[in-house]
Amino acid sequence: MEDHVSRPATSFPRSMADDILRFAPTASYFIGTGQKGELAFRMPMRELLTQQLHCRHGHMIGIDDLLMQDGSHHLAGHRGGGDVFTDSQVDSVRWTLLGARPLGQPARG
Repeated sequence: MEDHVSRPATSFPRSMADDILRFAPTASYFIGTGQKGELAFRMPMRELLTQQLHCRHGHMIGIDDLLMQDGSHHLAGHRGGGDVFTDSQVDSVRWTLLGARPLGQPARG
């Protein structure tokens, strides 16, 4: 993102769209903090990925530096003070975000 536009990104640059089209991903994700006005960047990007390229796309806004560094340990409350989520709930979220399931678990119908 930062190779194409400064934040807050208030538009979706054609150069970034061209790079995405050239790469033609089958899976993608946007993870980060959302900044004011960036919906005008994120919506066209998501539409390009999901509607035009039929790409599986994960879109996670509100992910701060602490969560990026601590990962699921932060979600599970391993910093003390009790669990925010159980390990099973954290695993469920992790697999849902990946669009996958653990080996040996049945697919949901």
